[in-house]
Amino acid sequence: MNQEPTGVKSAIRQRVYCLLESTEPTRVAKGVRMIIGLVILANVIAVIAESHESFYSVHASSLEIFNIVSVIGFTIEYGLRLWASAENPRFAGASPWRARWAYFKSGLGLIDLAAIAPFYLGFLIPWDLRQL
Repeated sequence: MNQEPTGVKSAIRQRVYCLLESTEPTRVAKGVRMIIGLVILANVIAVIAESHESFYSVHASSLEIFNIVSVIGFTIEYGLRLWASAENPRFAGASPWRARWAYFKSGLGLIDLAAIAPFYLGFLIPWDLRQL
């Protein structure tokens, strides 16, 4: 089994961190962040659209597919942010797991988790929790 060298993992993690969190984003990072923002805006619009019965009755399947694809994307983004938080200079000197735990407990980490949790909780709790 070939294991990826730690230096390569760290370099990839650093690139992901720069894409998602850097205070001086590159053009690509700005593009990624713009796409994330547009998907968030589209989700807000979709939730509003779902509240109109006449629109929802016609477009229910499309809205459901959009919701599933969005949640998968946001879950990947959350996982990448959690993983890359080990590169955050605020957590320098901390182990990668401590840095991830610190991100998990941070305000932004909790907001990101709250954005995807209702979808997954829906499998455990028989209520529609998306409006949370």
